[in-house]
Amino acid sequence: MFVDRVIVKLANKLFLKISKHAKKNLGGKFMNSFSSLISKLIALIVTFGVLISFYTPVEPYNVKDEENLLMSFVSISDTHIQSWTSLFEYKQAVYLARGLKELNAAAVKPDALAISGDITHHGDDAEYRALHAVFDFYPTPENLILAPGNHDFGNTSEGDYNEYRERFIDYYKKITGRTIENPYYATVIKGYYFIVIASEAMAGTLQYFTQTQLDWLDEILTEAETVSPGKPIFVFNHNPLKGTNNVDIK
Repeated sequence: MFVDRVIVKLANKLFLKISKHAKKNLGGKFMNSFSSLISKLIALIVTFGVLISFYTPVEPYNVKDEENLLMSFVSISDTHIQSWTSLFEYKQAVYLARGLKELNAAAVKPDALAISGDITHHGDDAEYRALHAVFDFYPTPENLILAPGNHDFGNTSEGDYNEYRERFIDYYKKITGRTIENPYYATVIKGYYFIVIASEAMAGTLQYFTQTQLDWLDEILTEAETVSPGKPIFVFNHNPLKGTNNVDIK
């Protein structure tokens, strides 16, 4: 069990318990000042716990059949990084940082880390800044593959899609150092194709693919089969697609 996870949960319970007691026995302005003081105190406790957990030794894991290993990558999703504007919003970043530490402790480092969507919780600038800070400060695999999910587009059918789109593309460059023109793209790692597809409209929890993206996908799959015959092709998408994994949705 992660030390940081335990500390966050205990601190959260402590805060709720103290707040409940204070609301019952205190009131007005004093109650607000008291709650603010307790929040800051618990924030310090949680921060201290995070620091302890990060420097806690991590047991390295070994790769099976290392001699014949051609390429390896780690795939995760739903990190839901938030903006840290409230006391416990940054716990998701804590989990991601701890995960990066564990990857860095591997006897054989993975060639890539893929995050398949809902990287942030609301897709706003503050959350991407927090995400950037985690990847900037903690050890990260050489190749980072980011696939946007519905939460990275605001998790709504309203709003300006281009605003979310440009923000994702901008922070992708800041975090990875690489440039993409669209939220869908492809990269090649050790001869293996990694393909990301992404929604192109504000579609809530669903996805919308333009014919342009579908044509591009067909072309890049053909290219991968031609350039790297016999090798698996890895496609990343946040939402389940109809006809896969027993999913029957439009």
